[in-house]
Amino acid sequence: MFKGLQHLEWLDMSFTGDIWGLANCGQTLENITNLVTLNISNCRISNIPPEAFKNQKNLQYLDLQQNTISTLPTNIFQEQKYLQYLDLSFNNLHSLPGGIFITCNSTNLSIKLKGNHIGSLPEAMFSLLHTAVELDLCDNDFHHIDASTLTVIQNVSIINLSGNPFECDCELAHFVNWAKSHETQVVGWNNNFTDGFNVTNNDYYRCNGKSLENFDEYCHSSTAEYLVPSLVVIVVIVAFVVGYLLKKTVKRHRQGYQNIVGSDQEPLPITKHYKYDLYVIHSSEDLEWVQILTAKLEVEGHYKISYPDKDFVLGHTIFKNIDNFLEQSRTILGIISTNALNSPWCCYELERARTLEIEQRGDHKLIPILLEDGELLLKHMETKEYSYAIVHLIQNKTNLEWSEDGRLEPEYWKRLKKDIGKPVVLLEGQA
Repeated sequence: MFKGLQHLEWLDMSFTGDIWGLANCGQTLENITNLVTLNISNCRISNIPPEAFKNQKNLQYLDLQQNTISTLPTNIFQEQKYLQYLDLSFNNLHSLPGGIFITCNSTNLSIKLKGNHIGSLPEAMFSLLHTAVELDLCDNDFHHIDASTLTVIQNVSIINLSGNPFECDCELAHFVNWAKSHETQVVGWNNNFTDGFNVTNNDYYRCNGKSLENFDEYCHSSTAEYLVPSLVVIVVIVAFVVGYLLKKTVKRHRQGYQNIVGSDQEPLPITKHYKYDLYVIHSSEDLEWVQILTAKLEVEGHYKISYPDKDFVLGHTIFKNIDNFLEQSRTILGIISTNALNSPWCCYELERARTLEIEQRGDHKLIPILLEDGELLLKHMETKEYSYAIVHLIQNKTNLEWSEDGRLEPEYWKRLKKDIGKPVVLLEGQA
C-alpha cells in the first residue's frame, strides 16, 4: 500500500474502519518514510504492533484518538525523535509503559490522554526527556497521586487533571500542598470534588462537597479521629516485637550461641541466583576503553560478563533485554563520561540499575566509574535536565574517578576488584 508515495508528508486515514487492526498494519505505512502528519483517529484500532511506526522517523503530529487501544508497546515511539503532538484521547488505556518517550527530543511535546482509565504514571515516563511537555489527563481514573505519578507531574511543564475521581483523604496531602505552590504547572486539580455518587467504585465521595483545595481541614480532623487508636495499636505491636526478640536472645545464650560483631565472619550469602557477575553500562564511543577493562576483569578476576552484542535475546525489545540482563547481573559497572550522558540508552540503563540497587538492597550493586573529572561532568549536566538518580551517582555516591592514563595502575585494579567482590558465577571449567 502507498507504493511510490515515499515523499508524502500528510495523511488522513480517519474513519477508515478496522484496517489498522490487521496483522500487516506495519506494512501499511512502511513505504511512506517522510510522513510528518498522520491522522488515524476513529478507526476502531485495538492493538498497535511495536514496529508500526518504525519507518516514520520524521513524524511530528500523530492523532490516535477515539479508538479502542488498551495497551501500548514500550518502544512504540522509539523512532519518533521529533514528535510534537500525540493524541490518544478516548481510548481504553489503563496504564502507560515506562520509558515510552525515552528517545523523543523535540523542543515541545503535547500529549492528550483525556477520557482513558489511567490511574497512575510510571516514574521513568519522562525521566530522560529534555523538552517542554504538556500533558492532558482529564477524565481519567486518578483516585490518589502516588509517588511515581508525582515524580512525573513535577517534571512536566503543564498538566491538566480535571474530571478525575480523587478520593478525599490524607493520602492526597503531599500532592495538594505541592499543587498549591505550582498553580501554573498543574491545572484542574482543585475542582474535582463534589457531593455525589462515584460510579467507578460504588462509593460516596468523602469530602462533603469541599474542593480539594480546602480538604486539608477534613484531613486534619480525620487524623485526630484516628490518631489515638493508631498509637495504641503501635504500642501493642512494639511491645510484642520487643518481647519476642528478648525471648529469642535468651534462647540463643542458653544454647551457647553468640553474635560476635566485627569478627572475621564470611559475608552474607547472595540470596539470588545470577547468570552474570558483571554488566557494563557504557557508550559505544568509549568501547575501546571498556574492552580493555572487561578483558582484564575476565582474565584476572574470573568474572563472567554479559555482552549486549552477543547475549541480548534476538526478537526482544531493547528495553526488555536491558531490564532482564540488569536483573541477571550481580554487579553493574556504570562507565560515566560525557559520551554516556549524551546517550539516552546509557541514561536509561543507569536509572534502571540505580532502581534495582535501591529495591533489592544487598543483592545488587552499582559501581560508578568516571572517565572524566566529576566536576566537569556535573557542569556538563547543567546544559540538560537529568534525573535525580543520575545526578546522585556523580554528586553523592562514592565512585572511582579513573582517568584514561590511569587504567593500568595496579591500585585502580586492586580497588575495583575488591569492591566488586568474589565471582558468584562459575565459569566453564571451574568446579
